[in-house]
Amino acid sequence: MSQVITINKSLLIGVKTFVFTIFNQEKYDPKAIPGAWQEFFSRAAGTDLVKDGTYYGVSIPNMSLDAPMEYFAGVLVDENVEVPSGFESVDIPAGNYLGHLHTGPITNIAFSYQKAYMETLPNSG
Repeated sequence: MSQVITINKSLLIGVKTFVFTIFNQEKYDPKAIPGAWQEFFSRAAGTDLVKDGTYYGVSIPNMSLDAPMEYFAGVLVDENVEVPSGFESVDIPAGNYLGHLHTGPITNIAFSYQKAYMETLPNSG
């Protein structure tokens, strides 16, 4: 399910990895994003980061298919929250974003990306 969501200026705290887009099948690693989530939950266990139960995967695209994009697995927090040791962060500007809900095993996340990029975005106007 996809929908436009409004996000206030925030900070995403989590784990960063680099992954090639699903459109570069030769270099795409289907284990990279699930690995980032596994690492996030392992590090975040017992912290306030996991108390809410709402998590975000944020892709920072690279316009070249030959270079990886940054992917963050984590949580959105107020922009003034201190980043705990062992985590990274990325500023999320206020705005409207396309939110795509992934359900099912994280190992199937490529299917959610494909649906978002090949169906939802082209049909969103």
